Amino acid sequence: MKEADEYFSANEDQEYRSRIYTLDLTSKEIASRLFRTEQTIKWYRMRLIEKFEVRNTAELISKARETGML
Repeated sequence: MKEADEYFSANEDQEYRSRIYTLDLTSKEIASRLFRTEQTIKWYRMRLIEKFEVRNTAELISKARETGML
């Protein structure tokens, strides 16, 4: 099981969606809106990339659209 699977349980589907919706923003913009550090946002993004088994944010957005999450 990937590390991201341990962090994101199946019951957190709504959290996946809320995180994915922010992917078109920069980490700095997301951090400002969510009152988090930019480093935290980058960590979440990397976990989503790992969870969805893609290589980068562009592929993550594409996969999210394919699966109907975005």
